[in-house]
Amino acid sequence: MKKIVTIFIFFVFCIYGTVYASNETKTISNAYSIFYSIKNDGSLWSFEYENNELSNLKKVFEDAIFVSKEFVIKSDNTLWHCEDETEPIKIMDDVKYVSVGAGHTLIVKNDNTLWGLGYNEHGQLGQGEIKRTDDYFKYEYCEPYFYEEPVKIMNNVEKAEAGSSHSVVLKTDGSVWTFGSNSYGELGCGNHVKYSNRPVKIMDNIVSVFAGESSSFAIDKNNTMYRWGSNYGNGVGLKDSEIVYTPIEYVENAKSINSHWGFNLVLKQDNSLWIVGDSKKESTGYTCYPTGIDFKDLPLKLLDNVNCMTEWSDSLNHNTLILSNSGEVFQFNLTEGEEKHTPKFELTKIIDDIKLQEEKTVLNTKEFTDISNKSEEEQKAINSLTKAGIIKGISETEFSPDKSMTRSEIAALLLRMTAEEESAGNGGFYDVSSDDWYCGVASKSAELGIVKGFEDNTFRGDDTISKLQFVSLVSRTLEKERDLEYRINDNLSVPDWAKEDISLAISAGIISENENLDGDITRSEAAVILYKLYDLI
Repeated sequence: MKKIVTIFIFFVFCIYGTVYASNETKTISNAYSIFYSIKNDGSLWSFEYENNELSNLKKVFEDAIFVSKEFVIKSDNTLWHCEDETEPIKIMDDVKYVSVGAGHTLIVKNDNTLWGLGYNEHGQLGQGEIKRTDDYFKYEYCEPYFYEEPVKIMNNVEKAEAGSSHSVVLKTDGSVWTFGSNSYGELGCGNHVKYSNRPVKIMDNIVSVFAGESSSFAIDKNNTMYRWGSNYGNGVGLKDSEIVYTPIEYVENAKSINSHWGFNLVLKQDNSLWIVGDSKKESTGYTCYPTGIDFKDLPLKLLDNVNCMTEWSDSLNHNTLILSNSGEVFQFNLTEGEEKHTPKFELTKIIDDIKLQEEKTVLNTKEFTDISNKSEEEQKAINSLTKAGIIKGISETEFSPDKSMTRSEIAALLLRMTAEEESAGNGGFYDVSSDDWYCGVASKSAELGIVKGFEDNTFRGDDTISKLQFVSLVSRTLEKERDLEYRINDNLSVPDWAKEDISLAISAGIISENENLDGDITRSEAAVILYKLYDLI
């Protein structure tokens, strides 16, 4: 992909405007009763802490930069699984982020593709087909229900968080997608579905996401946190009022969150840590199940100078590790106080010399001054794809929406969107030489079946591309990424070579049945269609 990045930038879109710069690390984690911490020298340590005593402290291996439960990323971006007394097992290369749920794991690679492994019975890996039993309970489940090896879920992902049986995904354009169980509203898409095995878009303009056991959270660019779902997953006699089915505003000036039964720990932008109730309206009488502890006078400030917290654990385990900005790790524990049903918070120092967690930096995208006369749909597509790093402007303030595009430019864009690397050779096109910047693009596009060339075996990379040709290339890209059912419409007024491609585009909602496909595609028109493809893959 490097050749596309360096040369393609010059020919297609100069880089103006800024996108996500990912440098996020995670240095403390809890795998139920076992804790993991990365020291300043990069060594990963596991330990247990019970009855105010540190035990089973041992070094797992060197050179770690990221830990989520028993999954670890090393500095060479390899992902490893560490468990029990066995030697760590290598899972994948080129990984930048990992999140572990109750039974499934989400993996984001450096090319922004999202992968998953583990259980999928509720569709939490975004795979498979929904099956229904014929028994009295009419139980629904997803099949295949388990993946031993990583399976690709979607493209263009910045971050992904695994809950108990659901997944929350932040794409590179700032949109939030969810899939998996929705028993407690944790998908944020309303209460009309029990679960979804396909990603559902629920929000835009978000910079970070988090998942709890049966709840989900998102933070926007103004540091406002939203919540949906419930803090009482698997609770007996759960009231509908204790479930939030669509995102609502929750906490201002928020940085991150650790979800518990009946309450949440919220880290704010000033590095102060707060205990917050499980609704936006703070009052008395919050009950923490299953302990029966009643909270009063929330929100309550707990600590200053906090760097980060561990992720959620199971509902019965209120232990949380807190890393201070001085590199000290404390265990937070909730118990019942001397007076019945009153909370008692314990903070006990466990270990020090722990590496501080680094957070990703989100930079504002430049606004283009020459798209104000375009439709709202065009402006949204241009701004979203620019933010995602898919398309760029021709200058710092200009996008040139009415300019035509070439076949090679479109082919390179589609490879970028699907995280495909160039390949050697020229794809068998006799008009493509090794000196052409798009040589590897033509080769890979032909290999994938996206660009088939003309009858005279030419690629014609410098020719402007028609709207019909463009939609055909987009359809072939979609077909490569998604297994979709559709019917070929032989009555379409398009050439025979394009009927299958256009039929798929109509079926997938990329274009309407009456779409005018005459003439060359403009940059703004291309952005609208590319954004629809972006949402589908």
